[in-house]
Amino acid sequence: MASRKIVFLVPDISAQITTVAVHFAELLADDFDVAVIGPDLGRGISELHRDCPFLQPVPAPRIYRLPEFLAETGRLCRLADGDAVVAFKAYLDTVLPALWARRRGGRALVYL
Repeated sequence: MASRKIVFLVPDISAQITTVAVHFAELLADDFDVAVIGPDLGRGISELHRDCPFLQPVPAPRIYRLPEFLAETGRLCRLADGDAVVAFKAYLDTVLPALWARRRGGRALVYL
């Protein structure tokens, strides 16, 4: 049987909340496939997490501007393919991909 996947969505891959998501991913990595996904607003991944195998930054320096928001959020939505999706912080770039994943079917959602 294929391993289940948990996706953690963070609002900015360089933000401090990424540390919390990485810790959750590390705790669950033995039992699940895990991914920490978030937009890279141009600052890159923090030094603390440069070698983390779970991080999937999405280049999105203009995610907070229209019409770029639609295209860049669409990329996040496609990556939110886990059996469970955990959205950290109630930002539009985390909640929207989580809701989109649920609409595609069968995903459990958690908002932190």
